[in-house]
Amino acid sequence: LETYASFSSLNYAWDNDHVEDEYIQSKKFIVENNLLAGINVDSNNNMYVTVPRWKLGIPATLNKLISSSTNSSEYILSPYPSWDMQKEGVDGDLQNVQSM
Repeated sequence: LETYASFSSLNYAWDNDHVEDEYIQSKKFIVENNLLAGINVDSNNNMYVTVPRWKLGIPATLNKLISSSTNSSEYILSPYPSWDMQKEGVDGDLQNVQSM
């Protein structure tokens, strides 16, 4: 069995509309509360992971694992299918994905 990625903490693919510092200040991202629970690999070797909303501060509950743009040996989580589908309390958005 080979290790694909390892983490000391999880981080996300932040963009102009979803800024890490703003999420931290508003408690929408609490680093220590983000824990991986489910993993799935598709036929194209894309890896998807779940981060259940068991605690506060989980910005995205379903994510695709991608290489960091600043460090190619580091992996980050890209909200899947998009940031817009991750809003807590919004009907039709992903709320608490635990497994796949």
